Amino acid sequence: MVEILAYLLKNDYLYTIIKETLKKVRAMEKKQEIEILQSLKGDTYFADFFGNHDIDQMCENIKNDFGLEYCCQFNQKAAILESQVKEEKKQALENQQRFVKGLIEDFEGNIPPQIYDRLVDASGVLFIINFKREKGYQLTDWEIDWLVKKANM
Repeated sequence: MVEILAYLLKNDYLYTIIKETLKKVRAMEKKQEIEILQSLKGDTYFADFFGNHDIDQMCENIKNDFGLEYCCQFNQKAAILESQVKEEKKQALENQQRFVKGLIEDFEGNIPPQIYDRLVDASGVLFIINFKREKGYQLTDWEIDWLVKKANM
C-alpha cells in the first residue's frame, strides 16, 4: 500500500488529481460544516449561547481556514463570566472572613474549642492568629506552638 501511494505521489499527473480531489472533499466538508452551523441559528440552544453573530463568524472562519473561535464574541462573554465568578468568590471570602472576625471579637479572642475548629476550617489558623494579633488578643499555647512548628519547617 505504501509503495502504491509513493508511486502515485511521484507521478505529477496523479499527484495533481489526488490533491485536487482532496481539496474538493475538504471543500465539501467545509460546506457541510457551514450548512450545519447555519441550521443552528434561530430558536436553538446553540444560538441562545453563541448568537447569530458568532455563528456567522464561525462560518467565515471555516471558509478562511481560521480557528473556529477567531473574532467570536463568546470568548468575551466567557471572560466576563470568569471575571464575575472571580469577584463573587472574592466577595464570599470577604464575607466569610468578616464572619470569623466577628466571632473572634464576640469571644474577645477566647474562642471555645468546638467553635475554633470550625473557624480554622473556614479561614485557617494563620488568619485567626493574624486577626488576634491585630486586635491585641492573647494567643493560645496551641497557636504559639503552631507558629513555632511552621517557623521550623
